[in-house]
Amino acid sequence: MKKYLFPLLVIVLGTVALMLFDQYINFSWADKGYYFLITLVLFLLGASMNSPKKTGLRGLKMFLVLGIYIALALYYVGILRIAALDEVLSKFQFTTVSFWMVFIYLGFIFAS
Repeated sequence: MKKYLFPLLVIVLGTVALMLFDQYINFSWADKGYYFLITLVLFLLGASMNSPKKTGLRGLKMFLVLGIYIALALYYVGILRIAALDEVLSKFQFTTVSFWMVFIYLGFIFAS
């Protein structure tokens, strides 16, 4: 039962956190913070949907996945821009939903 309730709890708490952030946080970078919080909630949702397994290279894998997540989250928010990545993503018509699916997938990989 815990396997099904934990992702639901992440969804509910993430929704409440996003609502509170949107309602009470007002500063010049609030929109970037809001979108970064969305990426974090999606990452945690993916992580909550997987049960951890013990592997030998777990630390290295976690470091790489976390690095990719941070880089993509900063790109999604608009803080980090790479021209070559812009071109590739536009060529494949990478949308907001595509980013959200990648963040969930990275959380899923992070927890495995």
